[in-house]
Amino acid sequence: MLISLLVIILSLVSAIYVAKRIMKLPSRYSRNSRTPRAQSPWSALDEGIDPTHNEKS
Repeated sequence: MLISLLVIILSLVSAIYVAKRIMKLPSRYSRNSRTPRAQSPWSALDEGIDPTHNEKS
């Protein structure tokens, strides 16, 4: 009885640990939304923005 309870607890702890490791993304893949990304002409074209259009004129 005691051994089976110990095995269940150990398996639950290990399952939680593995799930947290799988769900956590490396920091290099996370985006920081506070800093705006620079818009290059190529990325603007990819997003459908005309890079030659000047909104001030």
